[in-house]
Amino acid sequence: MPADERIRVTFLRVDVLNDADCCGTGEWYFIAEVDGRPVGDRSRIFNAEEGRSISLPEAEWSIVVDVTGRDLDTRPVRIRFQVRDQDVTSDDDLGTIDYRLRRDVRQGFFRNNRTATQYFVLHW
Repeated sequence: MPADERIRVTFLRVDVLNDADCCGTGEWYFIAEVDGRPVGDRSRIFNAEEGRSISLPEAEWSIVVDVTGRDLDTRPVRIRFQVRDQDVTSDDDLGTIDYRLRRDVRQGFFRNNRTATQYFVLHW
């Protein structure tokens, strides 16, 4: 691990593949956490339109985790991002990205190609 033993996770955007609404656009909200700490504003509702992207403000959707002295093989940084569609009677769960960040951490951009979902692609 380099001298700076902190990891920054930033959720960048969500590409809408299927808005999960039969009429109009979806009303999506996100529940995210990194290493057990909440990230973002769960109460914010985003207009989800098929074929469009939802950009996430970095100030709200970014967090730094200190991993000083931590063995990432045995205690990885857990990254979770759930998408829900707000409806009148009950909200729909559109899927959760659940990733464990282990050793050999390096800077880069990721998307949820390891976890298939028919509704969205998460870029982080």
